[in-house]
Amino acid sequence: MARTRQKAKQRKAKRLEQERKAAERSGQRTGDGAATEAVRELEEAQLEVAEEVQEARRAAEVATAPEPTPVPPRESVQEKASWRERRRAEVAQREKPQPEKARPEKRAEKRPEKARPPARAERRRDVRSRGRIINFFIQVWAELRRVQWPDRTQVTQATGVVIVFCVIAGAYLASWDYLFSKLIGVLL
Repeated sequence: MARTRQKAKQRKAKRLEQERKAAERSGQRTGDGAATEAVRELEEAQLEVAEEVQEARRAAEVATAPEPTPVPPRESVQEKASWRERRRAEVAQREKPQPEKARPEKRAEKRPEKARPPARAERRRDVRSRGRIINFFIQVWAELRRVQWPDRTQVTQATGVVIVFCVIAGAYLASWDYLFSKLIGVLL
């Protein structure tokens, strides 16, 4: 909502600027207060727009600013070292992979594991390592596999429609050509 008001004020300022320039070009500055009033309104509108832009920037900076990390109170060197060690242990604990829960086996025999496709990050690396031309052809092939190709009946139906339309358009143009050639022949 603030953006629409801001854009409206920008449009108003632009319109007033254009009116002022038009008045200057046409030489209407004969001492009447209309031109000076327009200039004053223009400057006020520009100031309002500038203030709103600054407020919007401040709001965006506040919204995107990261939260400050808590700073431990001042401690001795040994306490700082122990705090760092505790922090490292917390980070290591978070990064440590969690053990998988054991599932009961439904069947005595295990299924052979299927080869899983590579993760997204690995696929991205594969794409980046290929050349541009090879990557282009791979993408073309992927697009062609997504195409819904028509079957024989759809192709014959579409071909028939095209042929009938061409015959109708040809007859229409031939009739107008015949009429105009006869009309020109009579007039000359």
